[in-house]
Amino acid sequence: MMKRTSMLAAVAVVAVVEMTWCGTSQAALIDVAASASSTYSQGVANPSDAVNGVGLTGGTTHSTDYQSGWLGAASLVNAQFFVIDLKQNYLLDATSSLKFWNGKYSTGNDGFRKVKFWLSNDGTNWTDVTSTTTIRDSANSIVSLMPKGTGAGFDGTVSFGANSKARYIKIEADGASGAGNYSGDRLALSEIQAFGTATGSNPTLSNRITTITATGSGVNYSTTSPTYAVNGTGLTGVGDQHKGNYDQGTWLVQNTQTASLDINLASQKTIQGLKIWNLCGNIALGPNDISETNDGMKTIDIFVSNDGATWNQVFDNLTLPMGDETPNASGKYYDSPFVLDTRSIAGQWQYVRISNVGNTNPNYSGPHVGLSEVQVFSTFTAPVPEPATMAFLALGGLTMMGAAIRRRRTA
Repeated sequence: MMKRTSMLAAVAVVAVVEMTWCGTSQAALIDVAASASSTYSQGVANPSDAVNGVGLTGGTTHSTDYQSGWLGAASLVNAQFFVIDLKQNYLLDATSSLKFWNGKYSTGNDGFRKVKFWLSNDGTNWTDVTSTTTIRDSANSIVSLMPKGTGAGFDGTVSFGANSKARYIKIEADGASGAGNYSGDRLALSEIQAFGTATGSNPTLSNRITTITATGSGVNYSTTSPTYAVNGTGLTGVGDQHKGNYDQGTWLVQNTQTASLDINLASQKTIQGLKIWNLCGNIALGPNDISETNDGMKTIDIFVSNDGATWNQVFDNLTLPMGDETPNASGKYYDSPFVLDTRSIAGQWQYVRISNVGNTNPNYSGPHVGLSEVQVFSTFTAPVPEPATMAFLALGGLTMMGAAIRRRRTA
């Protein structure tokens, strides 16, 4: 049984002093990951293809081959989006936060045209920054639309307002205008690069709960198990790297797009943070494979319980980024986690349920569903602001946020 509760908690959002640039030079190019609202075909024209430089020649000209960039699903142009994960919080370059090569196949008609820009620190709560964002064409002239892909070099840049900080950047086709692209039947992006300076504003999760077991709904793929999603089997032991293979140390439920993973912490404990590795791909097919990352959970709800029968919903409609396969120095591909601040969960709890049952977009369109790994922490430490930032906080920079349970539903 699910029940609606009224657990309210205040979370302080603090500003952090960022590093500064020398002179007016552009900030550093950021190693990024990417996800999108849809993809043309499994294993072809994936979001990762628009950020890994596979179509770039000499760092300037991009291939017109649609497979060397991202291409969305047909007839889903407006309100589609492309998300860039900077992997940590950055102060974005006010001169040129993004450099892009718009979609150039289909004579460029599939490229982004009228768009909205969003920033987020957690991939869940988004701020519309369209009104303070500036688009420039390749000649550095301010324009109101994303310039059409030309095939003759980069097409433009995007800069955000002063002191913009974020981990996630979303570019959304403006569905309200009906002109999200240049009249093509899909949405496309050839390449995009992000520039910024790390702010050091990333949280620290500690006191990981290790007395942990898990069960899941549905029929498991033969070499996977709910247990593998919580016991670290798939982790490499180097930082937060997962092995990056969907059938090694993961949980995958066959022939369904919806499922729930129930985690048992053995006793009642404080839950302040989660690390969630979404389902990774088929390592044999390399970083561009999404034949399995499409099975990752997309929209989830989180519940807690003390008896495994009566569940209290604490998060509603969270969006998990698609599994990120990033090459290391040895050329092997690994998956990295999504970090969730759960300090809004009051009290102590023994069970945690991660579920995508009943959501409109439960997974990334694959035929199955699963997760690679979940870790639960009892301590979440926010960054401590520098003395110079304290003055800013005293002037109103401290914002209190309430997280409340919004609906009741039986899973």
